[in-house]
Amino acid sequence: MGDVPICREWPLRATGWYIILTALFMTISCSLPSVRVFEDALTAEEHLTLGVAYEKRGEFENAVEQYEQAREAGETHADLYLGNAWFGRGDLRRAEGHFRAALRSDPECHEAMNNLAWLIAQQGGDLSEAEALARQALVIANRSGDDSVTSEYRNTLETIRDRKSGK
Repeated sequence: MGDVPICREWPLRATGWYIILTALFMTISCSLPSVRVFEDALTAEEHLTLGVAYEKRGEFENAVEQYEQAREAGETHADLYLGNAWFGRGDLRRAEGHFRAALRSDPECHEAMNNLAWLIAQQGGDLSEAEALARQALVIANRSGDDSVTSEYRNTLETIRDRKSGK
């Protein structure tokens, strides 16, 4: 029997193929589809602004979605916007819940106080609570120098007092 020839080049050829196959696999794997998760590009304030724009265009569902994203991003006044949106749609139960949530997150939010007072009065709810909220909203607005809402808040308070007195 003859001697079996020994291939001294085999380890070098195997290593060369290993390098080539590895490089090929890496090239192919980079081009495979992958799932990438991006963070929200909008700030909480930008979500509110976009929500207002949607609401003005009559796109209620998109507006609510933006307000909820603003709330998730930590915007303390998002519940005020949600309350206004639901009030505009006639869902007073949801509106009330959001106005109360707005006051829990910012007890000095005079807009939420006035809007909740108005909502309670419209529902024929506890007019004493509504009056206290409207009075407090007016005090906070005056203290903060926000004169743009003073007449509106006075109107809310007068309407509630008229209903309490039976007018």
